[in-house]
Amino acid sequence: GTSPQEQLVDLLEGTLWTRRLGSISEDVVAALVCRIFEGIRNFYITSVELKFNAFFLLRIFDEFPIVLREELERCYEHQLEDIFDVGVLRKHLSGRKTNLMEELDQVKKLQKKFAAIHSTLSQPARQPLASNTVLINSSTKKYATHHQRQATAI
Repeated sequence: GTSPQEQLVDLLEGTLWTRRLGSISEDVVAALVCRIFEGIRNFYITSVELKFNAFFLLRIFDEFPIVLREELERCYEHQLEDIFDVGVLRKHLSGRKTNLMEELDQVKKLQKKFAAIHSTLSQPARQPLASNTVLINSSTKKYATHHQRQATAI
């Protein structure tokens, strides 16, 4: 039982003191090169991020409080004192809630209508024909009764 660090040291010592390049020594060199380039890449990315933030974002942070104060002062000049008035906001939100509740009721009614239409259309083919013949027969009887009344009136 040797620790992983001791095994790594033994491996490095074995590869450093030999003149032959084996597959293990190539893997060690490749791993070292990858670590070096990863460190360079991380350093480069960090420095670019810092420069980018310093160049672009610091201007925004410097100017933002001034711009915000000017905008608020301009709003107050136009007599908009109720910008931060909670009562106005509550009234607006309660009106919006009522509108949404009414819209919800309308949507529920539409859903019921569509469900009724769907259930009517999904019934087997014989049932609608039977109900249509009943409607046709009753409308024919009404038509015949209506014409008989007209004929007797003449």
